[in-house]
Amino acid sequence: MPAIQSQSSPATLLWDHQDLIPLQENLGDGDLVLLLTPAAVPLDHSIANSSDPFEPLGKALARTHPWIRHVPYTKGCGITGTHVAFIKRARVVIFVLTGFSTEEGLFQLELAEVAREVCEERPLVLIACCEVSEEGAREYGFPTIIQCPGYFATDLQAVAVLLTSERRTIEATPTAEISQKPTLYGKHVCLPSSI
Repeated sequence: MPAIQSQSSPATLLWDHQDLIPLQENLGDGDLVLLLTPAAVPLDHSIANSSDPFEPLGKALARTHPWIRHVPYTKGCGITGTHVAFIKRARVVIFVLTGFSTEEGLFQLELAEVAREVCEERPLVLIACCEVSEEGAREYGFPTIIQCPGYFATDLQAVAVLLTSERRTIEATPTAEISQKPTLYGKHVCLPSSI
């Protein structure tokens, strides 16, 4: 399947082998969607006072399905028992990463692999907020991958639209390399290992 994106969106659907999109057609009332995001410094300075730069994605998804649970992961703690408990309760897991071929990105991909193993048969969507080559993405074998150029609020809102809209799309290629690389927080707070 070729990469597709809506005509005016920075978000690109590389593929959806699970036929999961639009997301809400695969969810029942009360089904939990888990949004796993890295602890990262906001790129968008207009939301710098916000506690999490991925909050716009969670809020945008909640407009079509109210059962979104947003749980960050950190480099220091990785995927904890708390994450595992949320994954086990979720109907769908959305895993966000901010790098793909960088050292940080490779670590995030390792955590995505852990999440995929915990998911078992649950659908998992990988959202890459960075440059991704289709060849590189295929190497990891995630069944649904969405790519956007960064994690500015507009990028994340475009991802939410792509996740929840019918596929009225045109063929596209993954975006060119972004010039601003994300910086992760130096200090992390680990969540307790139980809910």
